[in-house]
Amino acid sequence: MNSGIAVTNWNMMTEAGAPIVAALSKADDATKQKIKTEVFELINQRCPADKVAIDTSAIVISAEK
Repeated sequence: MNSGIAVTNWNMMTEAGAPIVAALSKADDATKQKIKTEVFELINQRCPADKVAIDTSAIVISAEK
């Protein structure tokens, strides 16, 4: 996944990732900020210079009757 910058990745995951949205909805603002800060630090360690490209994969299974 090449989302460009850490903020884009954070916004995508916290808006579209249902388990993440559910977990963060139960956290207070201070906890949310701590999580966000730690996530940004980890992303920036792996992908410096705002060039976020996180390895991802998906399996798509489709069927028709």
